[in-house]
Amino acid sequence: MQINTRTLLMLMLVCSLFVVTTTESQAQQTRVYTPPTYSAPSPQAQTRAVPVNTVDNPQDPESEIIVYNDSMQIMLKTPPALTVIPITTTIDGSEKPGMQIPVYSGDMIEVSKNWKKYLKTILKKRTSFQSSPSGDYYFTNDADIPRLSANTIDIYAELLPSEDSKDIYLNCFFDLGGAFLSPEEHPEKYLEAVAILKDFAVVESIKSTEAQLLLEEEELLLLKEERQAIKSEKDAIQFQIDDLKAQLEKMQGEMDAVNEKLDEKNQRTKEKIGTVEQLKLNLRSFDY
Repeated sequence: MQINTRTLLMLMLVCSLFVVTTTESQAQQTRVYTPPTYSAPSPQAQTRAVPVNTVDNPQDPESEIIVYNDSMQIMLKTPPALTVIPITTTIDGSEKPGMQIPVYSGDMIEVSKNWKKYLKTILKKRTSFQSSPSGDYYFTNDADIPRLSANTIDIYAELLPSEDSKDIYLNCFFDLGGAFLSPEEHPEKYLEAVAILKDFAVVESIKSTEAQLLLEEEELLLLKEERQAIKSEKDAIQFQIDDLKAQLEKMQGEMDAVNEKLDEKNQRTKEKIGTVEQLKLNLRSFDY
């Protein structure tokens, strides 16, 4: 049998279509479902940001309430101010005008050591630094501080604990030679002395507060761990309570069903007892 060219081309086309169709069918039959992949959210997305709400406390205008994401409300006082105030008090046996500034969270021994070191940094030349005979204050003789005087001056300083012993007050007196520094008599020099005391108090307050903050944060970490352990214990107990409640509800339902069956049996038993007793009574009435 002879096959012309046209017929041959038609056969080839049919075969090619059959192969393509068969291949696609096999591909469809062997296709495997691949679950979609999801990229993990970033840590920022995983952690729900809860803003810290700060509102004024109407009962104490100098305090604030910070609301944390665990629903705790903490009362905070207004941060302390490192303010120099003029004072007049007794030192070295007589009343003298001076200046006072707080050093927050300070240690008495450390602050006294650092006061001596600080004076050396502002003095033009070294001078004597000693405690008073009574040990109540520190005395710096012939201090050369051009910012305060062209002549040498004497400095009296005493460190006093606050009433709660958490902070320290530095009382400082500058003897300019014949007169003690005061805002009324020496306004410009007084401002220089304020800057000197503030520089010292700021550095000391930062160091002592940072040290105290580190200790408090370590204690807070331990408290949080202990608190979390207690919360886990509470959750476990609550889980048991919820489970027992579910069991109780199930048993109560079963009890209701049993009571319903018992009521029905009680009623039928009552009726049956009535029938039996009636028959017994009838039998006795037949005796003669």
